[in-house]
Amino acid sequence: MTKHYPLLKFYTKDNCQLCDVAFRIVEQVAKKLKFTLETVDITQSDDLMMKYGIEIPVIEIDGNLEFKNKVTEKELLRSIRKYSAEYVT
Repeated sequence: MTKHYPLLKFYTKDNCQLCDVAFRIVEQVAKKLKFTLETVDITQSDDLMMKYGIEIPVIEIDGNLEFKNKVTEKELLRSIRKYSAEYVT
């Protein structure tokens, strides 16, 4: 059985209190479940600023938009588990 871990993309920027709160939740969840984390600073891309500027933090899992503005630990655990189950072969 091979297991691949979901890719969680965390869209953020500096001086974002909601992002800080959400990232702490991501860190807590990382202690319970395995996933690959990629942090994306939206200020490095005009396209991302236009797309997510007022909606951050934004969390995608395996390319699927899962959360905007806020997330709870319970919700994030559920979402990552859903994607993790898809990879068990």
